[in-house]
Amino acid sequence: MLGWSLRHSWVILLVAAGVFGSMFVVNKFIGRDWMPQEDQNELGIWLELPEGTSVDETERVTLEMARKLAKIPGVMR
Repeated sequence: MLGWSLRHSWVILLVAAGVFGSMFVVNKFIGRDWMPQEDQNELGIWLELPEGTSVDETERVTLEMARKLAKIPGVMR
């Protein structure tokens, strides 16, 4: 199969171009979304503090962030 493909590279190029071109046509019918349709009501937050930060300081920063988030309309604990 590899030998045939190498001898008939123009056929392989035509097939590849056809598949690539059909991608745009098919995409109009299928469609896609990068985000799920359903609202999962979840929010993820990453917190990075300097290495060696104490547990007490981490707790203080985390609670401060939680208080700020709680002030946003629609956010529930």
